[in-house]
Amino acid sequence: HLRGMAPVINTRRSLEEINERVEAALGHYEQMEKEEPDRFAELRRDDQEEATYGDLAEAGRARIDMVLIAMADISTEREVLLAELRAKLETERYNAELSLKDDRRAEMQDGGDEDSTDEAALIERLDALEALQRRISASGEALLKQLRESESLEQLDALKLEIKEKDSRIAQLEDEAIEAAAQLEDAAAQISVKNSELDELRAKLKAASEKAQAAGTKGKEVADAKLKSQMEAQAVELESTKQELRAMQEMLSRSNAERDALAQKLSASEHTMKRVQDEGSCTVCFTGGFVHQPDESAPYAEHTRSLTSLVV
Repeated sequence: HLRGMAPVINTRRSLEEINERVEAALGHYEQMEKEEPDRFAELRRDDQEEATYGDLAEAGRARIDMVLIAMADISTEREVLLAELRAKLETERYNAELSLKDDRRAEMQDGGDEDSTDEAALIERLDALEALQRRISASGEALLKQLRESESLEQLDALKLEIKEKDSRIAQLEDEAIEAAAQLEDAAAQISVKNSELDELRAKLKAASEKAQAAGTKGKEVADAKLKSQMEAQAVELESTKQELRAMQEMLSRSNAERDALAQKLSASEHTMKRVQDEGSCTVCFTGGFVHQPDESAPYAEHTRSLTSLVV
């Protein structure tokens, strides 16, 4: 029984060591994934394009746990079979002991003349029982071997293949990491060169800025004087424009007053014309002893038209 459990224990320890190595490697590359872009996309399977290193690690742990569970199930089944075989052996031994007791009892009843013959038969029977026990043990071991090979060989082969692929992939990733480290060193050297060039450019830019600032100060004084003269000219022009505006406003006020006066005259003339027209509607009108004809309204109409034209 202990000899049968030894391969299971060793296999389980090997699987645990493999699991620890896989977790360490995947943790390392998961840290690389956080710090650098994913440059190992071509090594993924089709169903792992969107998976992160953490997802791959969880999948690997799940597969290893599944294999460990399968090995534990196989160990349990082996324990059950060994218990059944042990029970069978105990039954056979008990039956053999009963048979041996029966034979001895029969021999004691028959007498002691046949002691030598009975002893030889007993030895022969014991040898037969030992042979039967060996055959049962061999049959049990063969059955266990067959069960182990039929149930766990396929899983073990799949696990070995997966571990081999995992090792190959880890080797490829390590090579890629070494190459990436070399590229990073080259990039760091180039960045150092660019930083020195940038420092030189900054120094030149600072000198040019100081020079331009000095030239700008002198130009600013000239520009301020020119701007001052332009502002004075614009102030004079603005004052002249204001005076013209005030004159135009005064002219507009006078025009409005004249228009109002003409409007009043027009209103009075219209009233007079209406009155004259009403009076001239008669053929002959007698007012205060004077006679007015309809033709006398013509001067008032002409005067009204002249006033209207002036207002318009």
